[in-house]
Amino acid sequence: MSSLNLRYTVDARDDLMGILHFIARDNPPRAISFVEEIEAHCRRLKDSPLGRPALPEIGSNVRRVVYGNYNIYYFIADDAVVVFGVIEGHRRQAYALQNRI
Repeated sequence: MSSLNLRYTVDARDDLMGILHFIARDNPPRAISFVEEIEAHCRRLKDSPLGRPALPEIGSNVRRVVYGNYNIYYFIADDAVVVFGVIEGHRRQAYALQNRI
């Protein structure tokens, strides 16, 4: 599992932009730093991508890590950890993840 890349799907990038815009309404500098923190947390997944339990109810290779109130959903592809969702914890997760993988 060494030297994995990190990729984001379009949906995951849209999630991050939504988080950025939501927080920026009240605190633009914090919005930027918070999204950077989420991205740093995602980068750490490359070191131990199998360190989180699988979530077969969502997908055969899907895993989740939590950062603050956000669930970060990812799977492992050939040479990469692929983040496909960054969903606020109070949202209906299954609904928010529909048609993403």
